[in-house]
Amino acid sequence: MSHLARPRFSGPRADLVSERWARSVLSREIWKSLHRTTQMLARGQVHVPQAIALIQAETAEATRTHIQQRERERERKVRLLMEIDDIGKKSAESLIKEFGSLEAIAGATLEQLQAVDNIGEKRAQAITKGIRKLIH
Repeated sequence: MSHLARPRFSGPRADLVSERWARSVLSREIWKSLHRTTQMLARGQVHVPQAIALIQAETAEATRTHIQQRERERERKVRLLMEIDDIGKKSAESLIKEFGSLEAIAGATLEQLQAVDNIGEKRAQAITKGIRKLIH
């Protein structure tokens, strides 16, 4: 994968922008693989079946890396949310699944938070209080 620095965004659309950035990095990696393989074909260094296998392998590796990075990011968010009193792993995972980012959770109303599985009034209040400490 590319070693470009991941931009830092904030606000309710931060995860959407971050995901689009990550996908563009993935697309660039796949494009580079296609370009390298096309050059190898043109020079006669590989035959078509080898080129196809090479492209498939490199695309699979780039995709696997992308998925692993997104999973690590989700796990980081879950761990951060678990620092809030009365928020366990199940509640944190539900919040991330529903809102996507810590910023979106911070911007949610008590009613929106309570609409999430495992979040009652007491937890919603704890989240509202605790999330601001996490992102500031």
